[in-house]
Amino acid sequence: MYKVLKQIEAMKLLIIAVLVLSCSSVMFTACNDDDEEGGGGDTVNPAPDHFFTQIVDETVSFDMIKVDSGVFTLGGATNSYSAMPNAYLDTVGEFYIGATEVTQALWYAVKGSYPAEEEMLYACGYGSHYPVYYVSHIDLVGRAAGGQKVYSYNGVDYYHNGFCAQLSAYINGGTVGELHYRLPTEAEWEFAARGGNKARNCDYSGSNDLSLVGWWQTNNEGVSARPVGTRQANELGIFDLSGNVFEWVADGFFPYGLGIGQTTTEKAYRGGSWNGDAEDCRITKRYSAAQNWKYYRLGFRLAITL
Repeated sequence: MYKVLKQIEAMKLLIIAVLVLSCSSVMFTACNDDDEEGGGGDTVNPAPDHFFTQIVDETVSFDMIKVDSGVFTLGGATNSYSAMPNAYLDTVGEFYIGATEVTQALWYAVKGSYPAEEEMLYACGYGSHYPVYYVSHIDLVGRAAGGQKVYSYNGVDYYHNGFCAQLSAYINGGTVGELHYRLPTEAEWEFAARGGNKARNCDYSGSNDLSLVGWWQTNNEGVSARPVGTRQANELGIFDLSGNVFEWVADGFFPYGLGIGQTTTEKAYRGGSWNGDAEDCRITKRYSAAQNWKYYRLGFRLAITL
């Protein structure tokens, strides 16, 4: 009788183990579905496969996550802003992208001041670990008028008076060296938001449940931006690609595949924000604004090619 009970107990433990493994498998595949962007609502918070930590000074550093090269369908047919045309097959090379949005601490370390006035900071989110916002595209890439071009990437020129080049020089002791920090291209941004080659076909970056992975008007109650990295990460270990603050990307705002070699003062931005609705935060949603426009819900994250 004792042996029978032990065998039954062992069988129970085996069944429990199988169920746990099955649930774990669901957690990694829940967003997959037959529709274009939909699926389940579960998410994961994995450690990135490969990253490096960039030391800026004694108190400020940031992580850059490796995104392997891949081919994917850029855009979708969810809404009229999503693609123009609806989808475009694109290829991205290997690159690194910021694990979080650029923080106010990083901005201050490089620039010595904040871009927004004190009243706006206190109203819209203020602190070392909060995302920086109220920055224009020109603030990030620099101005050709009165500026010296120091490097280019994918047709975008970066000048010495823009944050990206200033950060690159700051890290190298005052002159731009081999590290050329920049904005992600729109294709890079969306590929990273989808989870790169680990994409699970989610509506938002890492899940179909936006509240798990992003700060938006429902779970944030319209309070302010939130400290970066306080929601769950996506498949690559990247935070806040849906919600918190919108993010500038490098590209001009063109129909997909039609802007190569062209320039425009209308620039694209992505990602949704802490005071926006769920539609704003979908990974295919696009926005555009004049390159000198600033907004209390618009920031950015860094990219680099090594």
